[in-house]
Amino acid sequence: PSLLMAVNVIRVIKITFTVTNHFDTWLTTCLSIFYFLKIANFSNSIFLYLKWRVKKVVSVIMLVSLVLLLLYMVLTNVYIDDWDGELQRNMCHSSSWNISSRIVNNIIFTNYLVICVPLALSLSAFLLLLFSLWKHLKKMKHNTRDASTRAHIQALKTVFACLLLGILFFISFFEYVAFIRYLNTQLIISYGLGLLMTFFSSHSWVIIFGDSRLRQASISLLSWLRCRFKVVVSMGP
Repeated sequence: PSLLMAVNVIRVIKITFTVTNHFDTWLTTCLSIFYFLKIANFSNSIFLYLKWRVKKVVSVIMLVSLVLLLLYMVLTNVYIDDWDGELQRNMCHSSSWNISSRIVNNIIFTNYLVICVPLALSLSAFLLLLFSLWKHLKKMKHNTRDASTRAHIQALKTVFACLLLGILFFISFFEYVAFIRYLNTQLIISYGLGLLMTFFSSHSWVIIFGDSRLRQASISLLSWLRCRFKVVVSMGP
């Protein structure tokens, strides 16, 4: 029973992480592509075709990401069942946190594919947006005060911050998996979960502070919560 409980807990944690990580990563990718299509200026016919259909492009990307999520969920359950089978064959409850080298390699491979695709799309959108800004500044003779330049720079700041977080997460994740393989302790696993939660919350704050309207709305919400807290405290028990 304790082994079954441990497997079920790990299954819930892994599925929760998978879904959260998937939507966080792909929503950031959609934001990068949206900024690129709305702000960048290119005369290429394919770019113009996508630019005029930006909402459909983002919708299709999200639908494709949902298909990838379903495939990843299936693989995740297969790996967990595989690990559960090994534990039952060993009949050793004390090794419930141990993960075989083969399963770790499978996890690395699938997570590599899942993270690399949206990261590559975000990086491509960022570089093309940067190239568009360079062309625009060259055309405007380095005039940095027009609305298009400001929009380019603001979008680049947000996309770069999200992209940097994604790259740091990418590196940290594989270091974390290596630690699991060689140290394989519950402390390392807890550290990894904390790292992932920090990454998810950081992404949200970058997007909020990168947009003036979202920033103003968050400030208003915090002010309202502070006022409500003062009212509750003043009322007493």
